[in-house]
Amino acid sequence: MIAAFLFIILFFYPVPTPFEGNIISEQVSFVYRGKPDKLFLNSMRELQRLEFEGIQEVEIFGEFRSAEKIEGLETLNQLTISLQYPDSKFILEGVGLDAASQLELDSLRLQPKTAVRQLTYYPERQELSFEMEILEDDKQQGEEQQIPVKLFVGENPLKVIVEGAYISQLDSDNTEDNLENQYRVRELEWTPWISELLLSFDRTTQVNIGLPEIEGNRDREWFWGNLAVTDVDFSRRLMRDDLDDTLEISTILEGQIHFLNQLLTLESEQFLILPEPSSIERLSRLELHPQSPPGLQVRLNGKTDRIAVGIDPNFPVSRLKSNVWEQRLPRELVGVLLTICSVAIGYLIPWIFT
Repeated sequence: MIAAFLFIILFFYPVPTPFEGNIISEQVSFVYRGKPDKLFLNSMRELQRLEFEGIQEVEIFGEFRSAEKIEGLETLNQLTISLQYPDSKFILEGVGLDAASQLELDSLRLQPKTAVRQLTYYPERQELSFEMEILEDDKQQGEEQQIPVKLFVGENPLKVIVEGAYISQLDSDNTEDNLENQYRVRELEWTPWISELLLSFDRTTQVNIGLPEIEGNRDREWFWGNLAVTDVDFSRRLMRDDLDDTLEISTILEGQIHFLNQLLTLESEQFLILPEPSSIERLSRLELHPQSPPGLQVRLNGKTDRIAVGIDPNFPVSRLKSNVWEQRLPRELVGVLLTICSVAIGYLIPWIFT
């Protein structure tokens, strides 16, 4: 009798259990929780365009020209570009289509407690877009963390577009803090002398990458993967200034979750519902998925005591919940033993009271 009661009680006692999944989604957001810093993007070659938005200072060396006939520009061999505002832009594009682009994003590293938001692949325009922010509560005392980016720009001419920038060699000192700089867009042609360019952004940046044609497995090593993460999110939130309500939309296109030796299938626009933001602990693999449905392929691992799936996160249509016995016994045997214990208790309780 006691054993039967104990079996039933433990059946309803939740136990965290490992799970894994493979999801194709329009976008994904997460926070990198590992230490130390970690390679995120690696050796993305033949890029058509690179756009960075955020505060930083860039020094470039080489020969410069401009269709705007900027006085003294062609005599300079160095420009110091100060991106002064959070929405200031630094854009690099290839010039001409005769030769393959030499523009390469060699490495982009994640600092501890870096949030990557709205990582999105746009197949129709061959673009990868995301925002990065170093969360304020992880800044070391007296030390300002930055987002490091390493580029190879090659030797061929590049188009440089800057917006919201002060260029010390071209602008007078009294225009450095001029608000007109925030809206000024300048376009230059730059022939680099040094093929390597290092960028460091203060805390936050928006990155847009114009990708080459994806053929074969050339994108397999772009995302380094094996990221220790938390706060993984596969949804998009829509807001209006005149309303307090937020509309949450799932960006999942399809997927499968393997939990308790069973498969939960995710269909388009369904939510993956987990009890804690930290339930997904690792993104083992990130890849572009240009085939149908086009999006980002995310392979994930974690640990939880229950998982649910549904079009509405408040009303799941499928759910699985772990317990002590699910981890130790086959599911069919657990069902048989639960039935036996329930029947035994049903006979024994009336017998005790009579």
